[in-house]
Amino acid sequence: GVRIKVVDSVWSAEVRKSSAYMQDVKTKRAQLSIDSPCIIFLDPDTGLEPPKSNPKLEHVLESELKQIWKEIVREDDVLVFYQHKAGRKKGESWIRPKKEQFECALGLPKGAAKIARGKAATDVVFFFAQNYR
Repeated sequence: GVRIKVVDSVWSAEVRKSSAYMQDVKTKRAQLSIDSPCIIFLDPDTGLEPPKSNPKLEHVLESELKQIWKEIVREDDVLVFYQHKAGRKKGESWIRPKKEQFECALGLPKGAAKIARGKAATDVVFFFAQNYR
């Protein structure tokens, strides 16, 4: 009974510039013509762009995350986002700053997003938020 739509477009700098990926995601979400909420899972190679250095293709830009939240995630949908450990000095937490960056990109207040993580991979977390428009 569970339906899964995978956006498997080839990701490149040209695709990012042309917005072709975003259009593909919009199209696939529109094809799910159901009233039930959906889980939209973003799985970049590493997570959100670094705040103080140039992002690479393995990062999702804050502007892209914001666009997905505003244009693709519908009311009651849940957006789940993969985040790999971000570079921090030894002993400094990397999760809180990335969670706040995720919330900021979505225009959410601090503390609105939740975190999921396991014990097997301590260098990975999932941020998630439900859209209560």
